[in-house]
Amino acid sequence: MVITSPSSGVTVSGTVWVNIWVERAAAGAKVFTLSAGGATVGSANDPGVHVTLPWNTAATPNGATTLSATVQDASGATASISLPVTVGN
Repeated sequence: MVITSPSSGVTVSGTVWVNIWVERAAAGAKVFTLSAGGATVGSANDPGVHVTLPWNTAATPNGATTLSATVQDASGATASISLPVTVGN
């Protein structure tokens, strides 16, 4: 699993489009969940291996935070990834 944007360590503001990719997931529906600072900020049900989710950074306090993505595939297997970013609105 990988987040291809935003990059680790960048400063973000406004609406950020987060690209999440997953490999080796079971065929069928997948549930993608995006969190910032521990709070869920987006989700999608999608059968593909890639989703792009919007994150309105105004709902996250300014400063360093952790952006996390989790996917659960049709077999119930899960994968997660996290990266540090800075919110600067």
